[in-house]
Amino acid sequence: MDVEAVALAAAALVAEGALGEAGRATWEGLARMTSLLRSRLPGQQAEVALSAVESRPRDEAAQQVLSDRIITAMSVDEDFRAQVEALVSEAQRNETTANVVARSVNDYRGARIGKVVNVDTVNGNLNF
Repeated sequence: MDVEAVALAAAALVAEGALGEAGRATWEGLARMTSLLRSRLPGQQAEVALSAVESRPRDEAAQQVLSDRIITAMSVDEDFRAQVEALVSEAQRNETTANVVARSVNDYRGARIGKVVNVDTVNGNLNF
């Protein structure tokens, strides 16, 4: 996954975590992502961007600003980049947060996703 997609996914995961305690309980990585960003993003502007996403998690402009800060930090700090990529990868493997990553990456690439459904075994018809 390229740097922009990883950063957008990270910002989307922070927003997902800010939507409620239920999200945090389902994947503790949401709290780890927020903690990592808070500790490693430099400067007051980064803190403002992170706080904006936490207070307005559905605001796509706030997520984009945070994503831009993440991209800047990842471009100069390989260790930080590796940690963010590892958390995003972990989120992709988690059935609760995989949809968040998929939506953010596919929106970044220009795809429009409506409903996302995980289906295990279906016997019979499946209608939406």
